[in-house]
Amino acid sequence: MSVIFVSFHGTTSIAVLGRIEEFDPAQNDLESYLERLEQYFVANDVTEAKRTAVLLSVIGAKTYEVLKSLVAPDKPSAKSYPDLSHFKPKPLTVYERFKFHKAIQKDTENAAQYIAKLRGLALGDSLRDKFVCGLRSIKIQQCLLQTERLTLKKALDIAQTMENAEMNAKELHEQFTSKVQTVDKIESRGPPKMKAVPREPRKNSQNGNTLESVLSKHQTLFSPGLGEIKGTKAKIHLKDDAQPRFFKPRPVPYAVKAKVEEKLRKLEKENIITKVTHSEWAAPLVVVPKENGNVRLCGDFKVTINGEMKVDQYPLPTVQDLFATLSNGKKFTKLDLTQAYHQLSMEEDSKPYVTISTHIGLFRYNRMLYGIASVPAIFQKNMEEILSGIEGVQVFIDDIRLTGDSDEQHLERLDKVLEALENNGVKLNNDKCSFMQEAINYLGHTIDADGLHPQEDKVKAMQNVSRPENVKELRSFLGGVQYYGKFSQIFQQP
Repeated sequence: MSVIFVSFHGTTSIAVLGRIEEFDPAQNDLESYLERLEQYFVANDVTEAKRTAVLLSVIGAKTYEVLKSLVAPDKPSAKSYPDLSHFKPKPLTVYERFKFHKAIQKDTENAAQYIAKLRGLALGDSLRDKFVCGLRSIKIQQCLLQTERLTLKKALDIAQTMENAEMNAKELHEQFTSKVQTVDKIESRGPPKMKAVPREPRKNSQNGNTLESVLSKHQTLFSPGLGEIKGTKAKIHLKDDAQPRFFKPRPVPYAVKAKVEEKLRKLEKENIITKVTHSEWAAPLVVVPKENGNVRLCGDFKVTINGEMKVDQYPLPTVQDLFATLSNGKKFTKLDLTQAYHQLSMEEDSKPYVTISTHIGLFRYNRMLYGIASVPAIFQKNMEEILSGIEGVQVFIDDIRLTGDSDEQHLERLDKVLEALENNGVKLNNDKCSFMQEAINYLGHTIDADGLHPQEDKVKAMQNVSRPENVKELRSFLGGVQYYGKFSQIFQQP
């Protein structure tokens, strides 16, 4: 409790409880200010006759001048306290709107003070409208404009959720070449066009194999449903001092809420997730919009299990390793796994650690999923074990590429790879697989029978990107220079 002693010449000190600062319309709400003043009166036994004098003494010089002009020709001291405290002049609407739309944040204002000023100037729904119209993201604006009965609170919730989704989508799909600078002149003859598989059968002169016969032999690989890798399960190892972390669900944009709920029901039906009523661990759901209009769901495990686990260590192949295996090939095949990480089951005692919190409850994953720190190492190890001993095959986590010196050798290797995947319960996405292509794009490069070349669209990105404006963009640029340096004559000079 604040007690102030005030003494005057020849008088006894008087104890004053509390303190009322000057009224600042940029930071204070008048109604709240008067409520506090009423409590000040009660605490200090201020009589009705003295309330006008106290009000005029504490409101400050600027506010007093405004009040004086409003009650003219009378003096403020001639008015009763109720008259002064309830006096609310009608604003000039056009001028008030002008001030609102022209308001900018001053150097002396922090964000809270600035939004307080906007709230003080706003008329009706103008604050909501200004918020929507001033957003940087066109996608968020489009979503808000389509939302019925949009309030300021709902607009804020949707915008914040979509911003989180945008950041996570960027983290999932960001490529190092998105921000690079021009690198002098990179010599590239340009990759050849991709050639589709001919409709007529390719025949092997020795054993009669064709691409069609090899694929038909392993049709179960391409059948509907989710695969399950046999003989192994993923296990999460906690640190000795690990502490459970539980996070409440984040708001889901209304525009995608139905799709999210539908996706959760589908995952539950496929036994990828199981609904639970209690969990010590829970990561907030992250919704990632896909180009086809659907959504991808994952958990933000950076805030929960990733910091509390012992991350599995297993070496991933280097770029040089990947290209060395494919460098002498004539044609190339790309295999894509259906929901790759979901094909690896979780150990029972690890499932509680991968629980997600959603707006419709808690769900525990039964299969491995994206976003867990150990996933790349665990999956790489399993895929290498499945395909070990087959030459001309390169695996990078869930990405399988293979080649051969001839069509005959290519088909033999393809047959072995498909048989190994089939025997281990793996499923492939036929729509995303490519067989016996003249050239393929791989990790920013194009590989064909003549060797390795920089990928054409990556070269254009390096030639057309703007000048780096910060350290992050500069680092990205330097990374691109280093990655493609082997194709530049400048880097070949002694």
